[in-house]
Amino acid sequence: MLELLENEKLDTRNREFEIREEFKIAHPDIAEKLESNEYSFLYENERLGDNIALLTLGGSYAYGLNTPSSDLDIRGVALNSKSDLLGLSNFEQFLNRETDTTIYGMNKFVNLMAQNNPNIVEILYCRPQDYAYISPIGQMLLDNRDIFLSQKAGASFSGYALAQIKRIENATARDRLPESKKQEHIATGSQSAVDNLSIQHDLDKYGEMYFKVDPETNQLLMDCRYQDLPVGEWIDLMNTTKGVLANYDKTAGNRNHKKDDAHLNKHMSHIIRLLDMGCTILEHGKVETYREKDKDFLLDIKNGKYMNEDGLFSQELWDYVYKLDEKLKHLKETTTLPKNCDYKKVEELLININEKTINNESNR
Repeated sequence: MLELLENEKLDTRNREFEIREEFKIAHPDIAEKLESNEYSFLYENERLGDNIALLTLGGSYAYGLNTPSSDLDIRGVALNSKSDLLGLSNFEQFLNRETDTTIYGMNKFVNLMAQNNPNIVEILYCRPQDYAYISPIGQMLLDNRDIFLSQKAGASFSGYALAQIKRIENATARDRLPESKKQEHIATGSQSAVDNLSIQHDLDKYGEMYFKVDPETNQLLMDCRYQDLPVGEWIDLMNTTKGVLANYDKTAGNRNHKKDDAHLNKHMSHIIRLLDMGCTILEHGKVETYREKDKDFLLDIKNGKYMNEDGLFSQELWDYVYKLDEKLKHLKETTTLPKNCDYKKVEELLININEKTINNESNR
């Protein structure tokens, strides 16, 4: 349970925007928190208050993976104002870092939904009891949420997961992998960086550079074969390689492993959740934000069950990750979801919402 603040509770009576009774029953401690001075911005900020269309749980509380140490994330959507739509002002999102609250402007939210952005999609697919507030326009979003789903979910969910995988690989490569494996990882990273630079600057016409690891000494080696390469390009190549090496060395031997392990376990839990959610969307056309089926498994990962004493994840867990990744790749080719969302229906929905705003038929 969250520790409740002892500050004065706001008087939210006679306000259009009030916390739903269903939410209060399911989350009494959070509901009280949302009506406290700590969250007064929800009621007092000119962009929020009665302009809020949806307000829900985010992060681990939305997934059902919260622990006593979990931060409370609040996510929502608010209407754009008439001046945003017809004038010079613009509202994309509101962020309160102290409370980890993010509320998106309607136009930005709908555009990100059309791209099947994982952080946005889950907002429309929380459990009913996890919505702190739903206005009539918010209900319109929920009623039409399926029109946004498309094959783009495969790329977006896998993209986020692969970014997390790379983060874990980089962290473990710095000072946890055996020296030979670490050097192989650095060689791969250096090669990728140099190849990208070569593509950007069209350097293949001058020659090539490649990296390898000496199997006897575990020393990182580099072969260069260039002719008439401009000196400036050569300096860029050296700086690129130097940057990769510095990235691996900058934290080695100076890490708080206990803290880092907790972050790595959390990242691995996110990876599997993202890959599984992507598979479910492509295979069944539905989004499962709350993790009913794999909740215990994901909590075990988060709590370190699959990390050994050396700070490395078990091969069993990595095999499961790769299996999910392969499944997602297969589903990208076989899904019955459309290539893109139904932009016509999405546009009609957004126009309808914005017309109500302009005509002052707001979410009151």
